[in-house]
Amino acid sequence: MQYNDLIKMKEYAVALSKGIDPTSGLPLPEDTILNSKQLNKYFNQISEFLDTTIKSGENIGLKRRNGIYDFRLVEDNKKNIEISATPVSISEFTYNINTSINTEYMRKIKVTQITNWLLENGYLKIITDDDDNDYKIVTDKGQSVGIMSIQKCSEYGRKYPVNLYDSNAQKFIIENINSMV
Repeated sequence: MQYNDLIKMKEYAVALSKGIDPTSGLPLPEDTILNSKQLNKYFNQISEFLDTTIKSGENIGLKRRNGIYDFRLVEDNKKNIEISATPVSISEFTYNINTSINTEYMRKIKVTQITNWLLENGYLKIITDDDDNDYKIVTDKGQSVGIMSIQKCSEYGRKYPVNLYDSNAQKFIIENINSMV
């Protein structure tokens, strides 16, 4: 059983215990068996049990530090991550990833975890400018998955590279995200 599966089951149980259809968010009809008082009570107990299981980490194989699990995505959660049609910075994309997880139980992924993996695997490289500032820029391999570099200018007139990630690069990161942590 995966962590994210347990979270989803808990969310479904909470909704059902309140007489809500977990797939649509609409109230269940009064005459359905799923809306009976006894089943509502059971769904609430199931929700509490799943909450305890999630917090203890039993049988889900996640590392836990200070009561919070390390970042991990399952296939269902990967589908929930918003893919931008326009190229975005890695900070913006990481924010989109982190809004798709339950941070009550799981650590957020950090930008550096993603960019370090991209560096280690040859999608980015580090260059040093004339002022000894280091920048990560895209390689040919990175361009092949949809990463691009553009030049920006600071308020002081200094030019610097910024990497942007198109929809293909975003999908590539999602597919490889569990390798990055």
